[in-house]
Amino acid sequence: MEQYAPIEPPGPLTPTPTPAASQPTPPQPEPTTPVLSPSESFQDKSASQPIASEEPEKEEFASSASGQFRFKRRAPE
Repeated sequence: MEQYAPIEPPGPLTPTPTPAASQPTPPQPEPTTPVLSPSESFQDKSASQPIASEEPEKEEFASSASGQFRFKRRAPE
């Protein structure tokens, strides 16, 4: 009977991982859809356009390089 007690607590734990595995299943089809990837990229560019207008310098060296461009641009500044 003592063995039954320890098996009881893990009982509810077993069904917990089952739904957890189901959760990652829905996100799998998300990355599988290549239509969402380009769609998001386009939206990102659209949202970046207005931001670039506000600070095009920041986006220029940010998109061109990582920190080298920033350092080179900061030196002359």
